Amino acid sequence: MFCPKCGTNVDDSYAFCFKCGFDFSKLNQAEDSSQQNYNKTTTENGHSYDQYSSMLEFNSFDGSQEQFDEIYYDLCYIQRDYQKLLDFEEYVSVKYPNTTYEYNFSCGINTTFLLLSSYTKENDFLKCVSVDDLNDGTVQTLADNLAFCLSTNYFMDLFGWRVYDFFSFSFKYNLAWEQYLKLQEAYEAYVKEGNDNKIDSTKSEMEAISKEFGEATWSYEGSVIKKIDLLDSNHIQPQLTKLAEQYGSTLSDLYVVVLNNAIKIHNADYLQVLYPTALQKQQIAKVIENEIICAFGKSTRNLNLVLIKENECRGIYNSIQNLSEKLSDSSLLTKGAMTIGLALLSGPLGIANGIREGYNLYQADSQITEFRNKLENHFKLYLNEVTRLQDDMFECGDKLGESIKTNVTDKYFVSAINDIFKKLQDNGVELLPLNRYLE
Repeated sequence: MFCPKCGTNVDDSYAFCFKCGFDFSKLNQAEDSSQQNYNKTTTENGHSYDQYSSMLEFNSFDGSQEQFDEIYYDLCYIQRDYQKLLDFEEYVSVKYPNTTYEYNFSCGINTTFLLLSSYTKENDFLKCVSVDDLNDGTVQTLADNLAFCLSTNYFMDLFGWRVYDFFSFSFKYNLAWEQYLKLQEAYEAYVKEGNDNKIDSTKSEMEAISKEFGEATWSYEGSVIKKIDLLDSNHIQPQLTKLAEQYGSTLSDLYVVVLNNAIKIHNADYLQVLYPTALQKQQIAKVIENEIICAFGKSTRNLNLVLIKENECRGIYNSIQNLSEKLSDSSLLTKGAMTIGLALLSGPLGIANGIREGYNLYQADSQITEFRNKLENHFKLYLNEVTRLQDDMFECGDKLGESIKTNVTDKYFVSAINDIFKKLQDNGVELLPLNRYLE
């Protein structure tokens, strides 16, 4: 089947799109909901969509592509409210199940990933794993959440937020240029009318837009380099190992939280023997690190091609900058003007000098145009390689989640947590809900 969000061809057995993360269960929800009264439709969380729409003011959404873009990108890039964005996506999938919307500036990353990673950044990883909404009270679910949160956060830290920042800038830059061009059209009309007040105010608005991005970034070539800088591909390889080390301790840390609470709540000092040694922590951390590096090491097979194309773009950019400096060089411009002026006094020789200097400036300007066209073509090739890298990253993220679950959490974490609870029960302790041991 084809993903309704990004159009990727995926296996029918997939629960999520491996490229954009779309939850295919929403399709079934939408089909079921279309046969019911909309106001009575209930979400998995027990909220009716009319409650959501009232609360989130989505009732005003008319189903058009234009308004979809307005709401979606405002929530995604301006407000950065990923929970509300997720609610909007769910609302749209139910209210307009047969409508396909284009995502012109979407980063292609599951909104759940954005929400989960941002929540982790605002709090901490362990709180992300233990949040009530992700748990049903069983140790196995907690272990599965650990694997999911680890793979998701690692992917986002390594690559996801780079892509998000790239598209966030692209959206805002494109929006600014649309506004700028409208103002420019109005400015030209006011000039023809001789409306001085409007001329000044419109000019000020145009200057404010360009100043917001800065002189260097506002140009086409400047925006290209800004996008490349935001992806920051040079630091992906070093970060791969560094982040793996950071996430290596997650399993031991969560285990210790559960153990600490079990001892404290039940005054169970006899559980002290279950604390892992420093060597045991190092060993399990190394297992996790190896799983991460093994999964994501393959994702960098296209990284060298990305870096090659990036360097080509930077080289063209530097050529444009050098030529631009030549054009803006006050001494050159002055020299050209003086030479042209002397032509009036010194005859044919002065005219020849003036023509030569003027031609040099014209040639430089022509070369800039040529280089900009060249940069555009090379940037497209660069983006093609980035897309391949992104596809690899998505695939590796999925594999990491599966391998962490199979080789780490199911193998070590579940049995270790169950050992704590078994020892408590052997000592006549009545177990509390799991979330009490996660506080």
